[in-house]
Amino acid sequence: LALHRSREGEYVRSASRALGGVSREARAGGSVAPFWSVRADDEGDDANADAVQRLRGDPEVLAAFAAIRGAPSVRLVADSTAGRVMRPVVRGNVVVPEEHLVLRDFPAGVRYLRSVDLLSLIDVATRHEDVGEMYAQYARMMGGVSLPDFLGALSVLAGKGALRFA
Repeated sequence: LALHRSREGEYVRSASRALGGVSREARAGGSVAPFWSVRADDEGDDANADAVQRLRGDPEVLAAFAAIRGAPSVRLVADSTAGRVMRPVVRGNVVVPEEHLVLRDFPAGVRYLRSVDLLSLIDVATRHEDVGEMYAQYARMMGGVSLPDFLGALSVLAGKGALRFA
């Protein structure tokens, strides 16, 4: 039920954003009808996009990124106190429980950031000291992701305490 409510909420927010765009076009085209004006002011709400945007400027994440970028090698260890929670996800056409990380910016749990599987990334990051090797191993295991998304997810994990510098 929680998964259904969450997905339905995402659908409604997405539809509201789309209607807001149509409404703004109508208002720009000269329509001042209250129906369009009220909807034109509704920008919608995308919590995940907002969280990712906040993380881009987060001092802890930026400090972790600088440390990762500036070091010839990086030794990371998983923080055993990092919380985990089971959340429902859809795999194929079946709803299954799957482990998610509990991070400061994601108290309900998060599994993916920008299509990067955070739990798989923790596993890879703790086995390699070279970030290039981490990236290559992650791509072999999980498929290709963009390097900026990979580095961003790694920086979030290190900045928010799921990974620690050894």
